[in-house]
This record gives sequence, structure tokens and C-alpha cells, in this order.
Amino acid sequence: MRLYNRSINSYAEKVADNRMVLGSFFIDTFHELNVTLEVHLPDLTIVAARAEMQRSPYPLCADVMKNVEALVGKSAGAGIGKLAREALGGPQGCAHLEETVLEAVRSAIQAEFVSSGLGLGDDEKVEVYRKKWQNTCYAWSRI
Repeated sequence: MRLYNRSINSYAEKVADNRMVLGSFFIDTFHELNVTLEVHLPDLTIVAARAEMQRSPYPLCADVMKNVEALVGKSAGAGIGKLAREALGGPQGCAHLEETVLEAVRSAIQAEFVSSGLGLGDDEKVEVYRKKWQNTCYAWSRI
């Protein structure tokens, strides 16, 4: 008997030369929420942040969705994990909101990977990716 189910989806969409929208959707047995972050490129400064909770075990859970606004002006790059924990976690926050924000930010990293290879041939992509991502994972430490 399955007692719990969880799914998180995210995306990154370039909406202008200097802007990207990051989004993430969290659904589990008890919760449904989504986060949207707009970031300035190339520095990933968060210029807008919104979170909504469509379903939760208690109505008061939705009260902390506004906490995501504390990330505006911060970088979605290095150090975002600590910032998210401080602004969104703990007794004044929601661990699911924190996770959903971090998943949205991870989509920016993957989008950067994709965009760094746009317009390049396969061999050129491998060279660009190797220089940029070397030693970031098992595969890129061996290619």
C-alpha cells in the first residue's frame, strides 16, 4: 500500500536577453504549490518572486507563501541554499516552499548548460561543456 506520493517539476524560460523565468511545481499527498522567480541575466539576481499554495493540510500553511518575496534582490547563484533556508524554512516557514524554490533555481543551472551549447556542433558542444562543467559530476570528470 502506497502511503505517500511526491512530484516536483521545474522549468527555466528565457523571456528576454537579460531575463529568465524559473518555475517549480510541488505536489505530494497533502500539498500542491508553485513558485515563480524572475531573474536578471547574467548575474541571476532575483527581481520578482511569487509562490502560491493551492492545497495544504491546514489553511494557515498558505500564510508563509509571501516569505518568498524576501529573496528579491538576492542572487539565485552561489549561496541561495542558505538564503532559502533562512527566509523560507524553520518554524516561520515551510520546508516544501524551500525545496520548491531550490528546484526552480536548479533549473537555471540546467538552462545555462543548454544555452552554452546553442548553435554549436556536437564536437564544439563537448569542448564548451567540458571546460565549463569539468569535475561537476561523474561523467564530466571522465569526458
